[in-house]
Amino acid sequence: MEFRGEQLERTFIDVDTDADFLEQARLLALAAERHCVPYLLGKGKDLAAIREGINKKTAADLEEIKKYRFPTNVREEWTVPDLEDENQ
Repeated sequence: MEFRGEQLERTFIDVDTDADFLEQARLLALAAERHCVPYLLGKGKDLAAIREGINKKTAADLEEIKKYRFPTNVREEWTVPDLEDENQ
């Protein structure tokens, strides 16, 4: 996973000891401060781009769901709402 050119996988380490756990907590806190706090304070400048990326991913996932072929013993009775309706 990449955000603003930073590989977020570096934030996640193997936790085998108490010291590893504390280091993991420190890394996650730093990542949250860098990546989440600006949006919580309303200072994030690329929120529209993030929403667009999420919408694209969601649309792709919905298309995959729609293509699912149910087994013959399952009745298909649910519907997937349009993204356009949810975004308004």
